[in-house]
Amino acid sequence: MNKNKHNSLLIGMMLFSPIVASTLSISCWKVNYEKDIKISFKRDKNEILASEILKYLEATSASLKVKYNLSIVKADDTKGIVELMITPIYKGKVEKRFNLTFDGFKKNKMTPLEEILQKIQNVDLSEKQTKTIEEYVDSFKGSDLANKITINGKKMQEFLTRHKIVSTPKLETKNKELGIAVLKIKFELNNEVKEIAYEISGFKKIYAHITPSPYVADTLLDKAINELGTVDLVDKEKHTISQYQKQFGNNLKEKLKFHKIGKDLKKYLEENQELEIKSVKLQITSATKGTGTVKFILKNKSNNKLREVDGNVSGFKEDQIAKALDEVLINVSLEDVEKLDPEEYKAHYNDLKSRIIAKNFDNAKLVNDLKTKKIEIKDVKIQVKNYTTGNYLISVTIKNLENNEEITTNYEASNKFKSISIQDIVNKNGNIEFNDKNQTVQGFVDKYKDSQLKAFIKNFDEYNKKFKDYGIELRKDKLVVLEKDDTKIKLTIEYISDKFTSTSFMKEFEISGFSSKQKTNELNKKAKELAEKGELIYSLPYISYYLDDVKNIKNWVNSTNEDYAKIFLNEDNDNFIIKRDSNNIFFKVESLIFDDTDPSCKYNEIIKSESNDGNYATMHFVKNGSEITKILIKFKLANDSSNKVYEVVFWEKEEQTSQ
Repeated sequence: MNKNKHNSLLIGMMLFSPIVASTLSISCWKVNYEKDIKISFKRDKNEILASEILKYLEATSASLKVKYNLSIVKADDTKGIVELMITPIYKGKVEKRFNLTFDGFKKNKMTPLEEILQKIQNVDLSEKQTKTIEEYVDSFKGSDLANKITINGKKMQEFLTRHKIVSTPKLETKNKELGIAVLKIKFELNNEVKEIAYEISGFKKIYAHITPSPYVADTLLDKAINELGTVDLVDKEKHTISQYQKQFGNNLKEKLKFHKIGKDLKKYLEENQELEIKSVKLQITSATKGTGTVKFILKNKSNNKLREVDGNVSGFKEDQIAKALDEVLINVSLEDVEKLDPEEYKAHYNDLKSRIIAKNFDNAKLVNDLKTKKIEIKDVKIQVKNYTTGNYLISVTIKNLENNEEITTNYEASNKFKSISIQDIVNKNGNIEFNDKNQTVQGFVDKYKDSQLKAFIKNFDEYNKKFKDYGIELRKDKLVVLEKDDTKIKLTIEYISDKFTSTSFMKEFEISGFSSKQKTNELNKKAKELAEKGELIYSLPYISYYLDDVKNIKNWVNSTNEDYAKIFLNEDNDNFIIKRDSNNIFFKVESLIFDDTDPSCKYNEIIKSESNDGNYATMHFVKNGSEITKILIKFKLANDSSNKVYEVVFWEKEEQTSQ
């Protein structure tokens, strides 16, 4: 007999409980549709979710003259309520629709993450009033953005820490003129992921009349532009335009100068305090020629009117590196990409530096020519634009060997990779394997219906990696019992990525090998027979370590003053362990046995506590004063409608006979 293997048992049941509406009423060829419709359920309502109603419902006509189409208006699986819209079709004509509400459906318990997220009443961002959405996005990214988020009036991190949640926020523009954005937060707890979008308003508004480069009638703004004259930048001759942008890009306002007033912009603004210059940006037109455009917004603070101002700038230090690259890196591409998709290519060629080519240059000639110009290619990466079209960018990092400065530039590739779709990748990447199949299909579906794929797919990490490389996300779409076979489950997985022309693909898997209802019923019957005979859970008093187990239990009880303990299987499923709760120190009890002669028989599926709060047995300690005189084990059978509590004596003090 194998000791204490982890075996499963769940019962799947299908009940049919038809509910028939009242009789029809027909007079003068007019039908009372609400009385004519006849609703029947294929399964008992308390076994199905409200959102599943259309799969298990039939609508017929008592008069046999009307056809009814049904659709869900709203369904609340947590409350077990659904509202249906009924569309009568009489003599080929759509009649007036009406709604019916049904309750009493199985209530879908919220997941641990959903219960936590339900506590969120308000989400907002700090410091938004002084910035436009674009300015806010530019200023706060990653952890900086997370630090600006408040939940229920407090910093988001407090909420996350308290509930042990991980989050990833992303801010997107909804209406920049009105200052409205959408904050998407992806919450994660124990492999469960939920993304919620929150609308955030109150950002600084951008009035429609300022974009792009409008003329706004305002005397003060006209006067200022006339007085300031042509815009320029100071100290530009000391830097290439790329260096200038990199070094001063976040503080360009301090570098502005205007030809009519010279460098003393600060003094001019002090004398004209109703004026404000903001959102100064430098856009590179040509790195080689050192030309660009300066743009900024001039604001009249007294009336909030704005004027967008721009001007061309030149005279930067000549960029020899940019010039050299422009001469060489023309029609850049990677060699021989046409027969492979990007991921296959990267797997086949580890060093992409050895694959880069350009117009009139093979790889060797390209590398040598750049070296003569004191340039070294440090790194080459692929940025896929679309796997289906094969379009891609080449990210090239070069090093200036004279000053060790490194620059990264993206080039549009002049050729294309082999076209591939999400379906192609799915079709070539094999099947999946399920964990925990020693139970009924209904039991499996009930257990994992709210779980992520990783929870029940045995080879998930290996399978998922094949798609992760392509930026494809796997989502569980459906997990249902196959109607014609009670040993099979149908799983539908949705594969999603915006890197393909067709961004989504569905695949159905049929998984077999589950316990049939007949097998389950046999296991239930066998478990009850063994429990009645005291042979389902029992001790082995004749083995050498039995008395050691008894001694350990007594010492533990005496040191903790406990009157009961829970009995679980250890992680290896080969020994019982005793513990008071999940945080309590535990120890093995090797002389306690669970009958597992049938490999389908699982302790934590067969057994449940006498208080019905979990799948475990309970050890009770009977005392005479402070002395333990008996150790009892009590349990129920998980699928026993009689709710009987079984008792097994693990150890009992022997009565001493008087001489």
